[in-house]
Amino acid sequence: MAKRLETRIRRRFVRWLKALALGFVVLLASLLAVLVVGLLWPTTAAPVQRTTTAIAITGAHVVDVASGSTKNGLTVVVEGSRVIAVGAAAEFVPPPGSKVVDGSGRYLIPGFWDMHVHIPIKLSPQFHLPLFIAYGASSMRATSSRSVIPAPKRSGTAHEPLPRGARPAT
Repeated sequence: MAKRLETRIRRRFVRWLKALALGFVVLLASLLAVLVVGLLWPTTAAPVQRTTTAIAITGAHVVDVASGSTKNGLTVVVEGSRVIAVGAAAEFVPPPGSKVVDGSGRYLIPGFWDMHVHIPIKLSPQFHLPLFIAYGASSMRATSSRSVIPAPKRSGTAHEPLPRGARPAT
């Protein structure tokens, strides 16, 4: 009787060990697959779509971060990656040939800086960079790299010091 019980316990233990080993093999295979996909992910930069025409966003609420206020009903004209004009929608005529976007009831804010990023941006820019834009961060500083932050414009007035660890662009 005792021998039969011992054999049953041994068989259960062997089955448990086999299940554990199978789970471990599946886990290792999954990790290996993730590693291979990560290494084979395309690393070339996605093509940048440049527009040659200006975009006029009309009737938007513009957040002025310098004064901490919101200005309602403005038209903002963007050409390339620069804001070229801002004016009241009622008295401002968008440039000829520009694409007009209705911004009524929507807010425009400057792009945010994400000053504490730990992801491997060089590994897959097609995946990570659009996520930053989707959350409003148009610029970032990878804390684990030697990234460079552009030097602030010096116009003769006191300027903010650079964040700790940042170097001015040369």
